[in-house]
Amino acid sequence: MYGDLYLTRLMWEEKSLFPDSWVFGNQFYVLTTPVLAALIYGICGSINLSMALATTVMTVLILLSFWWMLAPFAEPRRILVGEALMVAGTIGPSIVDTIEGQLFYLMASYYAGYLIILFLVFGVYLRLMTREDAGIVLPMFCLAASFATGMQSLRQTAIMVIPLCGFELLRLIGWLRVNKTFPDLDNWGCSLFAVSCTVANLMGCLVIFLVDPPNISIYGTLTFRPLRDILPSALHAFRALRSITGLRYLLEGKWVFGLMAVGMILLVWRVGRHCSRYSQFDREALPALYCLLFLSVLTILLIGTFMDINLRSIYLFPWYPLLAVSGVMISKEAGGRGALALFLLMGTNLYCSYFSCVEQVINKDPWYLDEHVEMVLDSGCDILYGSWYYVCPIAAATDGEVVAGAWYTEMCGILGYINPQDIYSERDNKKALYLVSYGESDLFLEHADRMGAKLTMVDKTKTGSFALYRSDIQLMYETQGPTEGPLS
Repeated sequence: MYGDLYLTRLMWEEKSLFPDSWVFGNQFYVLTTPVLAALIYGICGSINLSMALATTVMTVLILLSFWWMLAPFAEPRRILVGEALMVAGTIGPSIVDTIEGQLFYLMASYYAGYLIILFLVFGVYLRLMTREDAGIVLPMFCLAASFATGMQSLRQTAIMVIPLCGFELLRLIGWLRVNKTFPDLDNWGCSLFAVSCTVANLMGCLVIFLVDPPNISIYGTLTFRPLRDILPSALHAFRALRSITGLRYLLEGKWVFGLMAVGMILLVWRVGRHCSRYSQFDREALPALYCLLFLSVLTILLIGTFMDINLRSIYLFPWYPLLAVSGVMISKEAGGRGALALFLLMGTNLYCSYFSCVEQVINKDPWYLDEHVEMVLDSGCDILYGSWYYVCPIAAATDGEVVAGAWYTEMCGILGYINPQDIYSERDNKKALYLVSYGESDLFLEHADRMGAKLTMVDKTKTGSFALYRSDIQLMYETQGPTEGPLS
């Protein structure tokens, strides 16, 4: 996202997590990649390099935190199987071009912080539950991180806090059924830790509510849906699950991808059946972890079904660690042939889903906006106004030389969030050009005519599909705020 790149520079320049000239979207950034990228930007001065390094670091931290979470409970080779499955679990042709498949890019930009903290918190929780040594530093860090992710959004509440509370309730019910009395608190240190993380997370939510930095949230509201909307919402939630698991490719007739998705779903189902029959799932680490991650996915599906939330498939990203943990658990009993089949499944998917993208990089295939980037740089403008779909990737390719000011649905209507808000004065207009596609040209010319603007065509692409214009007056205007947007 170009918005993250631009925000990286703003955070460094203003030395603030909440820059004055920025309006956030569905979440704030506290323990996220742009914050790390801002620190790196202060050293290297390149927004693209800083984000590339930050995403790489966060990707490594995802894998390291997953390893640490499982280290006392599984052999290294089995953890490696899980990490390979977490990468290979994303299914689809040209995977980095799909919203579900951008596992490490999207998680590293939006979701990495949540996932890393989830792994650390669950790791401490499982150690306390099984009487392993959890130390002092990491539990304290987990409390601080739970507070910080609570400030970011309610995502951590959904994927970590609610599952922890639900699992604790299951443990308590199981204890009462067997012992007919409440447990001794000395034996329930993990429960105290779960309650502490819950309180810390909710305190973070309260603090950000009181601070109230500028933001426009378009994911919906925390109100319950009317009964008539429950069934359509449940069907939408199922479609999101079908998409994140890759099952949709089977229905689309893309049999290779669809059958690989079926194989991975069967893997999770097989382990789930084993855990459901296990009488001590709340005392053994791996069955407990499977249950926690299953509750994470289930919580998101239930929220999307019963609450007024615009559920997108990528919100179900806990599916990936659930698949990974399933691989860790089944690798012990799979034997040689089972392990071979598992690696064959992962290898096939990695090749089919990723190779075309890797090949494009190796062959240095031309990008469809290369000509546009060159045209913009040759024009010498500092600001580029235009559709969000075009000016953002073009500005990103200039590595900060050009700043993008975007419209989304309304011609020249300033996108009111995750988009620069302070580059639309008449003074800015003198340093700006307007990028207009052939399909937008009539609307743009009509808008300029209504405003009484004098336009000059500066350049156009060889095919004439895009043109650069200069206007003698500012054509961009404020809108009431989007009802839908790039992250809807």
